[in-house]
Amino acid sequence: PGLDNTTMPHILLNTGPTTFTFGPNTYNARLAGDDVTSPIPSFIGNAITATFFYNNRFGVLSEDNIIFGTANDPYNFFVKSALTLIDSDPIDLNVSSIRPVKLFSVLPSPQGLTLFGGREQFQVFSPDTSTLTPSNAVIRSISNYELDDSIAPRDVGTSSIFVSKVASYTKVFSLQLRGVEENPIVVDVSQQ
Repeated sequence: PGLDNTTMPHILLNTGPTTFTFGPNTYNARLAGDDVTSPIPSFIGNAITATFFYNNRFGVLSEDNIIFGTANDPYNFFVKSALTLIDSDPIDLNVSSIRPVKLFSVLPSPQGLTLFGGREQFQVFSPDTSTLTPSNAVIRSISNYELDDSIAPRDVGTSSIFVSKVASYTKVFSLQLRGVEENPIVVDVSQQ
């Protein structure tokens, strides 16, 4: 009927001017449907590699999936109705690639979100509006670079910087998204 709060991401709360409390968060239980009409999120049984907030949704990366909680109810990963899909319902997407992908980092961009996997990078966006919904969220592959997953990509204004580390060399790349359907501009910064 719900999620185990002790194995889910914990929360750090500011409880005073110089005090904080760290502990399990309260995640909403499934109130409608069953495993068919309101399935459990795809991160159940897998490790969570990153968490983030985007457009009033709490997001999670796990294996090759990106999962968003309900809009304006961030710690709810279940639909409100088993009969109909509404725009505020959770979003659970798989990156689907011909090569194995494990997502480990995410950065915001004006066009949506940039997802970073060890061998491939993706863009999550909505083609018709600025708001992601379960019915309009799209993932597309934007590049195929080998990334070092121990060094998280960084946002540096209008582009993202990431480290490509393989057995014989290490390079630093800048990735700049241009548009929703356009290929990004990737520059090898380590050569300059």
